[in-house]
Amino acid sequence: MSGAMLEVRSIETYYGASQALFGMSFSVRQGEFVTLIGRNGMGKTTTIKSIMGLLSPREGNVTFAGHSLERMPSYRVAQLGIGLVPEGRQVFPNLSVRENLVATANNRSQSREPWNLDRIYALFPRLKERERNLGANLSGGEQQMLAIGRALMTNPRLLILDEATEGLAPLIRQEIWDCLARLKADGQTIIAIDKNIGSLLKLADTHHIVEKGRVVWGGSSESLRAQLGHILPGIQGVIYGITIMLVILLAPEGVYWKVRDLLARRRQRQGAPLAQAVVVQHVQAVPVARASTEGSGGILLKVSGLSKSFGGLKAVQDVSFDVLRGEILGIIGPNGAGKTTLFNLLNGFQKASAGGAAMEGHSTAGLRPNALCHLGMGRTFQVARPFQRMSVLNNVVVGALAPSRDGPDAIRMAHQALAIVGLDAKSDDVVSSLTNLELRLMELARALASKPKLLLLDETLAGLGAAEVEEILQVIQRLPAAGVTVMIIEHTMHAMTRLADRFIVLDHGQVIAVGPPATVMADPAVIKAYLGKKWMERHAKA
Repeated sequence: MSGAMLEVRSIETYYGASQALFGMSFSVRQGEFVTLIGRNGMGKTTTIKSIMGLLSPREGNVTFAGHSLERMPSYRVAQLGIGLVPEGRQVFPNLSVRENLVATANNRSQSREPWNLDRIYALFPRLKERERNLGANLSGGEQQMLAIGRALMTNPRLLILDEATEGLAPLIRQEIWDCLARLKADGQTIIAIDKNIGSLLKLADTHHIVEKGRVVWGGSSESLRAQLGHILPGIQGVIYGITIMLVILLAPEGVYWKVRDLLARRRQRQGAPLAQAVVVQHVQAVPVARASTEGSGGILLKVSGLSKSFGGLKAVQDVSFDVLRGEILGIIGPNGAGKTTLFNLLNGFQKASAGGAAMEGHSTAGLRPNALCHLGMGRTFQVARPFQRMSVLNNVVVGALAPSRDGPDAIRMAHQALAIVGLDAKSDDVVSSLTNLELRLMELARALASKPKLLLLDETLAGLGAAEVEEILQVIQRLPAAGVTVMIIEHTMHAMTRLADRFIVLDHGQVIAVGPPATVMADPAVIKAYLGKKWMERHAKA
């Protein structure tokens, strides 16, 4: 490890009595791009918190540029030259883009070409366009750009990114990867945690696989590609299991018949636009996991001419649609399309500039979130906001107190909601001890405890692995049968095409498509706006 910029030596970190890291060790050299990869809950983010001074290891030590970081407060760690792009973005919501960037600006490293506003705006032109907008009014993708820009304004010697592409649309995700490629080419030292292994293999110099709080393997991209099957115990079984799952999902009638049908459809569609044929085949290959209830109970929510402007920015423009009782309605579109702003308008967090909505015939104009909750509208958010020091049960009781002011009754309803999501056994645990999956399930239970007729889910699947996504999907799929209509924003398209009865596609605040998933995903306008020309061309050649 000699000559390393950062050295992590045998650190052991705890959350209370629960040990999370067991002798974590690795190093990072000047100019190196290093990754920490592994399943959720294995200790990757805990390692970053231990480096940044947000957690104090009980054993081992961390040194950076010859300085011991033992018990050093996080602001001093940052002053030494480590910049962090945290999971969940965590921009300052009440500061403008410019103020967010200026707030962290310094050049303690005495860089000859320091990062300043001009360089950040050149790297992310969209931030220049949004310079006067508040952080809270940015899309998820724009907030991620701002979080990266804010870290770069500290002119860090080491840049750490924790799930920088989580929950982003394909076009924005690629923009982030292009940004990291440029930073690497400029010699920036980087540590990245991300689930997109394919992109990491193209960019990174060294990978460290983290399993149960320790590094179990480290090496180059070439070594990882060549040796992955021999690194993790049971990896062959995992790959075999994933293969079987894919066969079940994509070819339930059997591989032979699926291939035969695909070839037959390709011959039949030679006269149709090739890009459209490819997309339709991709969507139709995934079976619907539940019987559609679309239209079975009339209109629950009617949205008419809804618009919202922030200064000169039109975030939502004349949006109109109906939500049918008992359906799962998917809201999709690129980052910055207005999806979360739409939810904020429907949920009473922001006031519309024009238009409105009516739930079961009752106008929602001017109603605050608590009044809309009593009307039967529940919601979860992109970033989970639990009460960290309270138990799981007490967090969910907060939601149950909306329909019931009776304490014992609220506790009963909270237990019911936890049972629905499969988390009742964790009711006495402190929320800070939950995994990412359990935290998402707890947030869902808290919303369900309010007894909603309409549930708004904002990127509930973000940051979850494939098996965890399946667990959440099973819970959501059962909700319509329990009388809960669902609107969901999500970028995990392979899951959304199985989950939703209909899609509404937003782009630049406007509705550009509405209909069943297969029809919408075959629309060239949707492909161009959401998936990008490169995706369209790549699949057209397939």
